[in-house]
Amino acid sequence: MVFSKSNGRKTSRIIRRKLFFALTVVVITGSALFLYAYAAHLFGFGSCGATPANVPSSTCFSLVISFYGYNGSKDHTIPWPRMNVTLKQYVTIRAWNNDTQSHGFVITHYFEQGEYIRPSDSYDLTFQACQLGNFAVYDPSFVTAYPYLKAELDVAF
Repeated sequence: MVFSKSNGRKTSRIIRRKLFFALTVVVITGSALFLYAYAAHLFGFGSCGATPANVPSSTCFSLVISFYGYNGSKDHTIPWPRMNVTLKQYVTIRAWNNDTQSHGFVITHYFEQGEYIRPSDSYDLTFQACQLGNFAVYDPSFVTAYPYLKAELDVAF
């Protein structure tokens, strides 16, 4: 079988077109991924970015749940306790149930699904404070029976 020069040129043109197409797809895909990563960082998708140098990177709170409320909130003005944190700070809250019955633990916006804690058990929750505001901490199952089982998480600059 004999190949002519025109057939060789045609094959060479097809290969160049396929390479050009493949290179174009790689460049467009890479650009799209870069733009998405930049937008995700710029608009804070997934996390709220780096903690400023003058802000401690984390803080911890203990929340004792008992017949007397959260950390004795029955004898304080509601909401008590108030947990003050800085925006972008990592927060760890250890909720310990010191009562004879199970109690729930919910934080609006940050921990909506909540967790039920059996008597004498504890639950550790860690998150990054990404939104400014005051957020209720409460026991969803005993809102009327234990109205003093309320606390507050305050996120500020």
